[in-house]
Amino acid sequence: MSDEQQADLPYGSPSSDPSNAVYRSQVGGICFEATEHTDRMSRIADRVAEAGVRVPDFHEALMEAGELAVRFRSARERAVAHWNAVTRELVIDPLHGDVRDDKDRLAGVALFGILDAASEGERAGWEQYTQPGYADYIDEWAEREGMTAAGYYGREMERIDFDNVQRHRRIMACLGRAGTGADHLRDLPGDFDSFYAMRCRPGAGGEAPHVETYRLRYEALRPGPVVVRQRGPVD
Repeated sequence: MSDEQQADLPYGSPSSDPSNAVYRSQVGGICFEATEHTDRMSRIADRVAEAGVRVPDFHEALMEAGELAVRFRSARERAVAHWNAVTRELVIDPLHGDVRDDKDRLAGVALFGILDAASEGERAGWEQYTQPGYADYIDEWAEREGMTAAGYYGREMERIDFDNVQRHRRIMACLGRAGTGADHLRDLPGDFDSFYAMRCRPGAGGEAPHVETYRLRYEALRPGPVVVRQRGPVD
């Protein structure tokens, strides 16, 4: 990324700690921190800054994501990365087999993680339908389609994931990286019905379908049904 491009960043250019042992950088509200593999974290920060300058859609995502931290360590469930909405942290495993030897793919994973963080408000909007006064709406919508409320919620969460996949692919194309390692989601289905069907299938190792995580979350968030007891006649 050129000095001229960095100077044009509306949200600030990356700046790192001069110490070789620690890397810290800030792009907008996103803090990049690493005590190991600092060259890789630096590359991620540069790619994020570049995308924010060159791609309006990603600049918008940076604004939507708000303040968060990107850090290296093992991710949940042996994944390459995960977004933690509670701690506002994007965790990436730089030694995961999918990215260990592919720095472009590592940067692509980070960009997708930021898109995931940017969708937190949309997910929170759906979570209100787990609460009294709102749950009746999702019950009605689900019934119209012959689904459970948890299943309906799960499908809409997968729709958010699908939209992020498509957004990532557009960003890669704008950056001229379509078909490269950074464009690591390019082989996923391009229509939602096929994508959702894929997410409903068990994993190759017999793991539960991806959508099951969302269904279980809905059931965990929604309080038990309120039983209305009719009073008997008053003597």
